[in-house]
Amino acid sequence: MLHLLRETLDGVQLNSMADIPFVVEDLSCSCGSNTIYMIDVIIKHMKKQYEAMGYYPPEFSAFFSDIPSNDFNILLMLLPSYSGSMEECLASDSSHSYFVAGVPGSF
Repeated sequence: MLHLLRETLDGVQLNSMADIPFVVEDLSCSCGSNTIYMIDVIIKHMKKQYEAMGYYPPEFSAFFSDIPSNDFNILLMLLPSYSGSMEECLASDSSHSYFVAGVPGSF
């Protein structure tokens, strides 16, 4: 299925303005590592797309949305911790250099 996801992402029209963030939302997310993995795949792929077009990649944000009874604490604890500054984190090659938010509620 990853090849289908990448083909779909290849069709996204990119904006050369780096000050407009790129937002990914997982509607009805799980509270497991598969959710984090898929967001990583999307963001890594889109970073490569921006770079291939000669654009500076924008900031990336990921919103995890599900019903309020989903355990967002477990989900967010699966994200790796980073002890440096925000600028160092965003400048790193880490796949987890994006902002995240847990958004409880029905989409």
